[in-house]
Amino acid sequence: MKRLIVVIVTIVLVGCSSATSSQTVQPMVVQTEVKTPASNVSNKDTPFPIDTIAPTETMQPTATATPTPTPLIGKLFFDMNGSGLQDQAIFIYDSSRITDERQPLQPDLLKVIADYVNTHPELKEGDQITIDEPILSGFIVCYHSECSTTDGNGNFTISDIGTNPYPKLNITDPNDNTPALTMRYINQWNKAVVIPAHSMKGIDIPEQHLNDTSISTIGEGIIAKSGQENQIGLMQGFLTSPFQANLIKTPILWTYTDLNLELGELKDWKGNQTPVWIGDQQIWNDITPGVYDQHQGTDWVMPISTSILAMGNGKIFNSEGGYPNDYARYVREIIDIPGDSSIYLITFGHNSINLVDVGDTIHRGQIIALSGNDAGLTTTNPHVHVSVWQVPRDIWYRYSNLPELGDFLFGRGIFEGNGRAVDYTNGSKVALDFCPFLNQLFIMGSIISFP
Repeated sequence: MKRLIVVIVTIVLVGCSSATSSQTVQPMVVQTEVKTPASNVSNKDTPFPIDTIAPTETMQPTATATPTPTPLIGKLFFDMNGSGLQDQAIFIYDSSRITDERQPLQPDLLKVIADYVNTHPELKEGDQITIDEPILSGFIVCYHSECSTTDGNGNFTISDIGTNPYPKLNITDPNDNTPALTMRYINQWNKAVVIPAHSMKGIDIPEQHLNDTSISTIGEGIIAKSGQENQIGLMQGFLTSPFQANLIKTPILWTYTDLNLELGELKDWKGNQTPVWIGDQQIWNDITPGVYDQHQGTDWVMPISTSILAMGNGKIFNSEGGYPNDYARYVREIIDIPGDSSIYLITFGHNSINLVDVGDTIHRGQIIALSGNDAGLTTTNPHVHVSVWQVPRDIWYRYSNLPELGDFLFGRGIFEGNGRAVDYTNGSKVALDFCPFLNQLFIMGSIISFP
């Protein structure tokens, strides 16, 4: 005897072309003939129970996750002391510099100084001013095509930098068409530096707390960091004062650079022609600051053995000399700024003792020497001679392998006495005037700040 057994097969098809629907297929019944033992079968067919088929559940659509924007926030400030951090700045009050139309002050800085002067009616010429470093407003900060303008507090926000943990930002100065107001450099803080107290050449040098920073031109941009507020310091120049604010009471910039390169002609940065050297004897003028013929630098009057400080981060190029050398003992520092077309050499002359060695890496504000007087001791005002030379990179690297590079550059043809560079290898002269307006190289433009 035969018995029919029904086998139910369920097939569910899910469409791949649509994520929002599914199709249920009706069960298909297949009949199959199966033999069973005769002893177990009665004379009547017994119907086989049929299982109940539950309807197939329709699949729900899967939502696509929307990426969460990653904003970048930051602040721009005027890094007046070159520390790379927004802190306080110190400088000497000079009303003539603040109101000098030839070298106007950056608007955010001028506002802060004006507020300070108005709230300190007792302020006198020559007093030291301490202010919080000002924010910078109206600057445009961009990441790719998305830009943000700094507000009245210097803040900016880039709404989305994606997954980039180190986005590169580009900064545009609203005053970039006005040289006296333009920010030219970015100063990025890296780490704090502590130089332990030590002795050198019989001189006890105290512990020094400094900052390691990286300076680049504003055109190079800056690498920011995602997930934190980025405080970015900008500077007009990159030099600070060669002495500390509280080490001496009356530092005086007494002798200026002679901007008239013609022999026998004088002109200082104000256009004045007051000589410091009088007559053929070149007697020191103790009455009025001025300039003398062919003077390629500035003289800062200060007591002998005053600490001389590095005016920026760099390396020591020379540390030598001694009486009767024209500079007496002198130190030369190299400052190499990424993105700048020049290398800068800074000479500190007439030192009583040098406290660094050739090749040393130095930081802004570091003690590098003690002040002295000129070689012949003919002046009644002991002073430090500071000169800054701007050397085109191609000239610098052309002669960088010479063992006597310093002597060659300064005494054998590259630099003439009038402050111009001469490249005798091809017979052509290259414009290399002594930086005529040092104030364009100082961080605050026409005001010199302390480190």
